[in-house]
Amino acid sequence: MLERRLTQRQRPRQTAKLDARLAALGLEWRSARARLSVNLFESRNSLESVNWDISLAPGVPLPCAPNPRTLLAPDWTFGKSKDRAVILRGEWDVTPNVTLWANAGQGKFDFDSIASSVYRVADTQGTFINDFAHQRDRRDRRAASAGLHARFATGSVAHQLAASFDWQHEQREFGFLLRMLSAPWVTNLYRPAWGPAVSRAFSNAALPPSGNSRLSGLAVADTLSFADGRVQLTVGVRRQKVSSASSSWFNPAAPWTFYKSSATSPAVAVLLKASEQVSVYANYIEGLSEGQSAPLGTANAGQLFAPYKTKQHEIGVKLAQGDLTHTVALFQIKQPSAWTDPVTNRFAADGRQRNRGLEWSVTGQLRAGLRVLGGASWTQATLTRTAGGVNQGKQAVATPRRQAKLGLEWDALPGLTLAGNLRSASRQYIDAANTLHTPGRTVLDVGTRYVLPTAGRRITLRAAVQNVTNKAYWAGQLYSGLGAPRTVLLSATVDF
Repeated sequence: MLERRLTQRQRPRQTAKLDARLAALGLEWRSARARLSVNLFESRNSLESVNWDISLAPGVPLPCAPNPRTLLAPDWTFGKSKDRAVILRGEWDVTPNVTLWANAGQGKFDFDSIASSVYRVADTQGTFINDFAHQRDRRDRRAASAGLHARFATGSVAHQLAASFDWQHEQREFGFLLRMLSAPWVTNLYRPAWGPAVSRAFSNAALPPSGNSRLSGLAVADTLSFADGRVQLTVGVRRQKVSSASSSWFNPAAPWTFYKSSATSPAVAVLLKASEQVSVYANYIEGLSEGQSAPLGTANAGQLFAPYKTKQHEIGVKLAQGDLTHTVALFQIKQPSAWTDPVTNRFAADGRQRNRGLEWSVTGQLRAGLRVLGGASWTQATLTRTAGGVNQGKQAVATPRRQAKLGLEWDALPGLTLAGNLRSASRQYIDAANTLHTPGRTVLDVGTRYVLPTAGRRITLRAAVQNVTNKAYWAGQLYSGLGAPRTVLLSATVDF
């Protein structure tokens, strides 16, 4: 393989640029029985130094994370997105207990990026090989929904009935240029050096159609209250239909993939208010999730798979303790898992994964002016069906067994609030065999906000520092890259 080795003289600056802009406008009209609103927004985001798909060469152990300010891609790589949408909503109170509603919206999404597409650490010294790809993605989305809410009683049983119909349509155009370099670049993970920028000509190229999908659904749910509301039973069902046509992202000449599927997803939940302070609940929910696509580097890269069902069981208790609310829950989620066949190099999404865990959360006020939001969870994400039984019973990749969060807010002075937040996660495996993992980490964030004492308008100033200690860590699975370095955020909002 031809390679280019870069010298330290070619090192760029070590700070990335992020430009995020949002404009929104909301208008609302109200009468005694009706409400109409229109919302428009446009967001634009631009990020320099973008990388995808960090991987390890066979037999290479996980390297230590470099300084979090290190750019793992040159400063001429970028990712730009623009998202625009308009949403209309109307509500009409037919009677005091019956409300009809409807929504309709349209949006356009445009994404343009040059990023590292092959980023392979070659040895324990941090040598890595790099190439680049140019990705374009355009989406035209339309959606509408309508439904009703009704309250009524049958004898001593109170009902809260909800019914809805929703429809979505998305058209997609996609383009991808791989291996933009004549020869991969070789540099070092801890002292990266980069060469001249690649061409951006593909930013102006016409894009071929790559996908067309439709989703419709009908849902009905009723919450029945017994014994003056101390016992509540919710039963519901959702019927969904999905149709999709898609091309291969990386081989537009390949035949398109077509599928149609439908699913009926039931839901049932029970809530028992044992006292004013204690409630016990249990639920069972089935859901339909978007199908996965074969990743870059596989023989069937870009192939889109049909939606899949998830099944969730949960049982828990809620405890009100003064101004604090605790929730403890046991849960189980069954869902498909995916793997890449080591012989054929084809990606398949026909495995099974079972997540079992325990979750605790707390929210509320410790004392006047001091609020808390926290929790912890333990999750056993087990592969229950794998190709040939290989890796059976292993922990699923990118799923930490333990996670915790603790956030505090203190009203230090009139209008002034100080905040702190600790986020912690245990190690996460980066391979299905559970031989490699990213270390666990704990990250500290701090912030403050100040409400200006102005008349007529509420002006709020905010400042935050994320990752105060500038901790170096891999963000979950290795391909996610480095965790964000120490980052300062400033904002101001005005309420009219």
